[in-house]
Amino acid sequence: MSRGELNNWIVDLADISSIYIFSGSEGLWFVLCVIVFLWFILAIYRVEKSNQDKVDDELGSKENLNSLIDLFHQDNEEKDNGN
Repeated sequence: MSRGELNNWIVDLADISSIYIFSGSEGLWFVLCVIVFLWFILAIYRVEKSNQDKVDDELGSKENLNSLIDLFHQDNEEKDNGN
């Protein structure tokens, strides 16, 4: 790695080599970012799937869900009638 003569302002720009200290590693960083991105997406998917499975276990069947919705509507109607 050579930064060239950066302190000398009278220099041909073609003589200055790379200033970035990690030049040539952009491909490696890109692959690393893609791997981390895919891992993140899969991790979020697993967490959401786990949460959805817990909700499905709590609700059980479609009848349980319908009764929960009916109960919610009844509570709202009672509140509306009370005011």
